[in-house]
Amino acid sequence: LNRYDGYSFKVFRHDPDDSGSLEDDFIEAIYEDQDGILWVGSQDGWLEKFDPDNDRFTHYDLGARILSIFEDSFGRFWIGTLEPGLILFDRESGKSSLIWSEREISSIVQDQDGQIWVISTESGLGKFDEVDLNIVPVNLEYAVRKAIVDHQGNLWLASSGGGLVLFDPDTQSVEYFQHNPLDIDSISTNDISTIYEDHSGNLWVGTYDYG
Repeated sequence: LNRYDGYSFKVFRHDPDDSGSLEDDFIEAIYEDQDGILWVGSQDGWLEKFDPDNDRFTHYDLGARILSIFEDSFGRFWIGTLEPGLILFDRESGKSSLIWSEREISSIVQDQDGQIWVISTESGLGKFDEVDLNIVPVNLEYAVRKAIVDHQGNLWLASSGGGLVLFDPDTQSVEYFQHNPLDIDSISTNDISTIYEDHSGNLWVGTYDYG
């Protein structure tokens, strides 16, 4: 785990002689919760809570490769794993429970109406049904990997082959922003790996081909 303060990097690694160091150096997910606490998910299934006052970590062994972390507006803490699936983690007790069995949950978000949306390898984009505790898949033309909800409530998706996707949760309409070789202002590639919105409301897109 690397922390940059604007001037230099501090690197956090596993130290077998230090119980407060990271348990695993292969980091898959980083998330800051509503209280400003940083959480880290690792390849070996460790969920780590970071204490910035002494640069130490509290460890929770989930026993599953962690791909995504998300806190919803109700304070529930969701963990997406390679398998067994969607996990709900209790930060008070440190206990976790499997909510939905699915492979490779790469993204979890919540729209302005409080609806949870999940991206997985098998189902793609899906709407979480809190009554039946399952996912209702949305039929999209392309596979998707990551999702964010911007400050205006728009749901953006990173797709494989389809470019940047704008999805309307209410109407389930889709708009694609794709590469056009005749337009230098179009997106550079249609293979999108990640999306981020900065504090100014700008969208940043990471790709597999052009950074």
